[in-house]
Formats: sequence, structure tokens, C-alpha cells
Amino acid sequence: MGGLIHTAKEKIWDIVTVMSQSSPTPEIRLGMIFYRDLEDDFVAKIYPLTGDIDSVYSALLLIQAEGGGDSPESVSQALNESVTQMG
Repeated sequence: MGGLIHTAKEKIWDIVTVMSQSSPTPEIRLGMIFYRDLEDDFVAKIYPLTGDIDSVYSALLLIQAEGGGDSPESVSQALNESVTQMG
């Protein structure tokens, strides 16, 4: 999973970089939801929508694969929180 997360980080940031260098510069708001297993330290961690791209990038760099192999990730909870709590 660590390799997949690393690749996702790179792709996400490639898209943000291209968008932020467009002319005219668009207003970009980013948010993220990371999810894990039900028994992990957190099930879903929400980073609300913001225009502060640097803070999103800092949070993105900190996310790592941990644990795993014990139960399925809680995709349904992450999807629910993305719809109900992201704004």
C-alpha cells in the first residue's frame, strides 16, 4: 500500500501544479480524506476544503501507510464523511 500512496501523492500534486500554473490562475480549493481500518488510530481523517495549498501539501506529505493486513479499510465511512462533512 505504501507504493500506491506514494504514487497517488505524486499524481495529486502533479495535477495541482499544472492547475495552479494555468493562465488565468484558477481559484483552487483542496480537501482530503484519508481512511484506514476500523481498529486503527483513526478511521477517517478529514482535511477540509481550503485555498491554502501549502497546508494541504504539508498534510499530504505526512500521510503514510501504517498497520494494515488485519481488516478491510473503511471506504464506506470515508465516502460518507466526504459527502456529509466536506462542505
